[in-house]
Amino acid sequence: MTFITITILIFLFIIAWWQARSILHPAVITTFLWSTMLIIYNTVDHGLYALSDKMYIAILCWAIPLTLFSLFPLLFPTRQASPSDQDANPIVINTLRPIALAAVIVAMLALLYRGYVYNPGNVFNGIRTASVDTLSGEESLVSFPLYVSISIELASSLLLPFVLYLLFIKEERSTYIKLLTILLVIYVLFRSNKTVIAQYGLAFICIMSIKHKINKKNAVLIIIAFIGIMMAGHLMRRSEDADQFVFSDFITLYLLGSLPAMDSILQYAPGAMIESFNGEYTFRAFLKFIQMYDSSLLGNSDPFNLQNWTYTPIPTNVYTCLFNFYVDFGYIGLLLGGGLYGLIGGIVYKYMRKGNLIAILMYAELFYVFIFQFFIDYGMTFFWTHITILLCILVMVNPSLRKHNT
Repeated sequence: MTFITITILIFLFIIAWWQARSILHPAVITTFLWSTMLIIYNTVDHGLYALSDKMYIAILCWAIPLTLFSLFPLLFPTRQASPSDQDANPIVINTLRPIALAAVIVAMLALLYRGYVYNPGNVFNGIRTASVDTLSGEESLVSFPLYVSISIELASSLLLPFVLYLLFIKEERSTYIKLLTILLVIYVLFRSNKTVIAQYGLAFICIMSIKHKINKKNAVLIIIAFIGIMMAGHLMRRSEDADQFVFSDFITLYLLGSLPAMDSILQYAPGAMIESFNGEYTFRAFLKFIQMYDSSLLGNSDPFNLQNWTYTPIPTNVYTCLFNFYVDFGYIGLLLGGGLYGLIGGIVYKYMRKGNLIAILMYAELFYVFIFQFFIDYGMTFFWTHITILLCILVMVNPSLRKHNT
């Protein structure tokens, strides 16, 4: 089954590349990612458990519809964006300049204060602990005034598309944008969250590639810096009594560990993990709306798998992007989820290639969702985050972009 799966994925990669001719396309990313991961997994001596045939079937159930549905929009013509479709509203941009700078400074100070409250000995570990408690549904030990809460939301949703626009679309290199970019990097590091670091880092790489501002040399330097920042964030948040850091285990765990972890889920009936209703993992973002119709549906008590650890034999609580869809709906869920992600990604990619500013900024933000398929589902899991960033982009752009042009 290993050889068959890798062969199918490589065949799909050739088709995807022939159609898209870009490493940024969701179909190219997906087929290259999974085929490469499986080749590495079956040739490198990593010490993890062997994968069963069920895991290979699950990957194909996800990758095949994602590939096909993401290529589907390329079959239809779309007009090239006009110059006005590639610019933002100057009044909004100028208004946002002082707001963005103030928001990131206030958000950084608020994060440091919250981290200190949770762990005076290690502020960054305290920031991580506060974040985990929030995901677990526990009441926060710190409450902020409204303006601070708004600043945190703006820093988390506005800064990324705002900086990407100024740096790579408008190509501004002023003292202001340099300062804001530095503060953004510091803010991301302060959050002590590898997911956020990945999202921002890959967004920069994606839009640099879109704007043809990246070559092999600076690509290598960016990747090295990116890995270094992720490791720094990981080390900064570790508690004093944590086990000694081992680089090889770090790479093995975060690169390959989720595959045997997901395989362990496939060995059991997915219904055993459902606490309330089928869909409680996939549609966790809509739980409050669902409860309006049936208050007895409480959802899973640990939807982010913070306590759902398994051994591969390295302990991990991440299960690839397949987890939610499979646990909720089995193999059918993988087929439908892959098709949905492929269609959305393919449509956004198509308009991005035509120069639509909304699509350019949104695809850069969503890029990490496709890159980190092997790790966790960052699409539905952080659904409202993506919607919030999209709303910020819509506020920024020229009103003419809000018309659907084909």
